[in-house]
Amino acid sequence: MDAQSLDFLESEDWKTVFLQKGNWSKEHSMNKICLCLLALSGMVGFGNCASASAGLATSNIPVGDKKYTILGPVEKSTRFYAIDFGLVAFPTERPPLSRLVDEAMAEKSADALVNIRYWNDRIIFLFITIHRIGLQAEAIKFEDAYSLPPVGPAKKK
Repeated sequence: MDAQSLDFLESEDWKTVFLQKGNWSKEHSMNKICLCLLALSGMVGFGNCASASAGLATSNIPVGDKKYTILGPVEKSTRFYAIDFGLVAFPTERPPLSRLVDEAMAEKSADALVNIRYWNDRIIFLFITIHRIGLQAEAIKFEDAYSLPPVGPAKKK
């Protein structure tokens, strides 16, 4: 750099040259701020979503060679929450899998569920994790004396 360029940079003239062009520097700063906010909201909104597993099970109780009638398909889903601190998460309740199975059986007054397909996923937003669990199955009713007794606390005589 020559001496004339250094004199220009050390003086206050360079500020007036850029500010005389109108609001270019202010608009440029606003564009950068808007772009940063948009990128940050995109990372928080879309970057923290995570998906998990799925699986299959033949039935929720041993069916063996018992004869049964298929009552129809059932589909249930539910969610529960956890407080997440990065490496450690604290769920607010136990995963409601047994409640989901009981609700699916009660919907069709079934004795059991067969061909069970389940899935779960989670959505992470800052310190809150939302866990979703889904269940698809076929409800069945046993045809003969293999029917199960109703589930619940035993009555005392």
